[in-house]
Amino acid sequence: MFCVQRSGRGLVLLVLLAVLAWPSVAAAQMSARVTGVIMNVDGEPVEGATVTFHYEGGVTRVRTATTNAEGEYRMRGLQRGPYRIVAAKDGVGERTEEIELRVGQQEELDFQLVPVGMRAISDLTDEERAEYERSEALLVTLEAAVAATSAGNFDVAIANFEEGLSANPDCFQCYHGIGMAYLAQEEYGDAEAAFSSSLEVNPDYAGAYEGLATIYNSQRRFDEAVEASARAAELSGGGGVGGLADPDTIFNQGLINWNAGNIEEAKAQFAETLELDPNHGEAHYWVGMANLNEGDLAGAKIAFERYVELEPDGRFADQASGMVTQLP
Repeated sequence: MFCVQRSGRGLVLLVLLAVLAWPSVAAAQMSARVTGVIMNVDGEPVEGATVTFHYEGGVTRVRTATTNAEGEYRMRGLQRGPYRIVAAKDGVGERTEEIELRVGQQEELDFQLVPVGMRAISDLTDEERAEYERSEALLVTLEAAVAATSAGNFDVAIANFEEGLSANPDCFQCYHGIGMAYLAQEEYGDAEAAFSSSLEVNPDYAGAYEGLATIYNSQRRFDEAVEASARAAELSGGGGVGGLADPDTIFNQGLINWNAGNIEEAKAQFAETLELDPNHGEAHYWVGMANLNEGDLAGAKIAFERYVELEPDGRFADQASGMVTQLP
């Protein structure tokens, strides 16, 4: 059996050391800790976001943490009381939460940053969240339908678009998608019905008018095609040079006017197409045809040469090459 004798001085020293050790332990127990993850609007972690703790207990105290690559942050040694916590990162968004911390509390608080003007999913009411989920499901359906159309699986595409209509009867894009699928199969009657349904829901939808113009042009209903094409151009921002016009849209309007016998209007639209896109091969070809129609042989030859240069294997290449050799 071993005995250890301590002097009175040594015992006092040990007691003193024990007393001095207590304040740090008590301080740890008195403080609170907050940890969490910062995410963007898509639920992905945000690195380098700042999380600022503003103490609202009558004394100005501000402390800041920064997130790591996993979007995690940690703040220790917080005194009890009310805090306004601001999580933010430029270009991602901002989020503010208010919290009351208790003695020794260990709180997990995640933030979803949202751009200005947007709301986080967690802020939505039950009704708003249900509508959001329906919209997300519809978007997935439409993406599947577009992918099926691009792959030539038109029956699948139509079924997907119809599923979208079941979820939202006012989905004019769904009707348009059905129309495009039927149009690709040259089922003009069904396509026309679908485009018309799209316009019943949204009378100002340019895409539906473009679809109708294509149908009418294929059916040699040229006057109707010209009218539908003009309406599409009007609704989509017109065809002014330097504006937002699409050269292919202007070119198609030119073809429709050509088929309708409106040669002057057609030539102007082919020329406008080339101002928007100087390398639009078929526009050069039809400018050549318009020049030939007007007796401008030199202008026709230049246009045909440019078409052959741009599209040596194009569908009009043989004809254009023949014209080049024949024209003076």
